Amino acid sequence: MVEHAVLVNRREELRRRVDQLPKEVSDWKTRCAKELDFNAYYSQLEAIGVLMETYVERQRALLKQLDAQGDPEAFRVTALALIEEIIKAQRIWDFFRAKLELRFSPDYKDPLWIADTVAWDCHRPVLDRAADAGIVKKAEVREPPLTVWLAWQAEVFADLVGLQLGGPSFGDALFNLLLLPVSQVTAYDADDPHPTHYIRILMNAAYARTLVKDRHEITQQADATEARWMGLYGEQPQFQGFVGDFPHVFEALMDTPLEVLKWSTLRQLIPFGAAADLLIRSAAR
Repeated sequence: MVEHAVLVNRREELRRRVDQLPKEVSDWKTRCAKELDFNAYYSQLEAIGVLMETYVERQRALLKQLDAQGDPEAFRVTALALIEEIIKAQRIWDFFRAKLELRFSPDYKDPLWIADTVAWDCHRPVLDRAADAGIVKKAEVREPPLTVWLAWQAEVFADLVGLQLGGPSFGDALFNLLLLPVSQVTAYDADDPHPTHYIRILMNAAYARTLVKDRHEITQQADATEARWMGLYGEQPQFQGFVGDFPHVFEALMDTPLEVLKWSTLRQLIPFGAAADLLIRSAAR
């Protein structure tokens, strides 16, 4: 009887934890809907809400399996699986919530509003091009969702899009940002959502060479970036396998026709040509 009561209480505790996340997301949506300056984030929260609901559905399914009248060991195993699902969902929500909270901070909201506006100005032409191609409806073109989460591929995708929008100078800016001690640049962590810094700069240089065919200035800039990077941090043969994967990564993310894009490639929707490269170089003089 005592163990049964403990299991009943445990199930009720887990039920409250499962119910808490949807409520918190809903509260944030209400907050953004009421404050005019934050209306722009409402659709982003809707998208996050859909993602969170997917996790919560799995949690509810596990919760239904918790039978306090049944086998105690089966209860404990299912309860552990449920806790792991709750932690996983909470970790993802914490990532997004931290970004949202910064936008309500008096110290950060103004500069972040400017940054979000610039980001939207970069993103909007891509969506407009997709709308013109019939990939999305013009009425559905809205501000982009909050960025990226929990995977190398998301950060790699962001870098490649940055290069398509800004050319090889994007890679040079990242180069300067990642001028860190050797131990940090060459540290490999498979659980880090960001690629290893050493690999990342070499990848950006390799992709830059593909931006405009036979554009000597770009190739020369990419070669110089790669040479400087390897001069600073040396050759790292342990990463050679990753370097060999670059062409496959580029093809998968940027050069594969996708049905959802009406069989266009992402590179076609974000073209970067010689004229754009010349304009950037002229402005930098």
